[in-house]
Amino acid sequence: MKKTFMLVLNIIVIISLAIFFIECPGYNYPIAVLTQDGFDFSAGISDTIDPKNNDGWISRWCPVDPNANPYPSHSGYLWFHTVKTPNKTKDMGEVELSTIRDISGIVWDTLPPPLLVGHAVVIGCKDGYAKVKVIVTSTFTPWHAYVSYYYSDTTYFEH
Repeated sequence: MKKTFMLVLNIIVIISLAIFFIECPGYNYPIAVLTQDGFDFSAGISDTIDPKNNDGWISRWCPVDPNANPYPSHSGYLWFHTVKTPNKTKDMGEVELSTIRDISGIVWDTLPPPLLVGHAVVIGCKDGYAKVKVIVTSTFTPWHAYVSYYYSDTTYFEH
């Protein structure tokens, strides 16, 4: 049963990614699979050998004051936790990644919302910044989120 579910889930993800690429002409952003193991945006990998290289990880609970968040922890949402403290994420809403260029004046979310499908999120990394667009999330074990992303070592994104 679990294998069948995972197969169906993977088929849905593949179809979603195909639709995403058909409907998103222009710059082809790389795809990342964010997990609770973490992800290093500058290297473009989940560093499971040396996890301290990762910029953050996902979980099913809000990284900042879960009781004050309108999205309850453990209720079907995923959050990105940055290694920077306080958490450095900014939900930009349902916008195309190409519209996010200069983030020098960004004000980080004090109460970060979860990773919502279709939303773009700016992330403060250990060695720069990433902008991601959430494609698919799953709170089934293992938790994961498919995102397209672009990394920059400055507050300006070329693409």
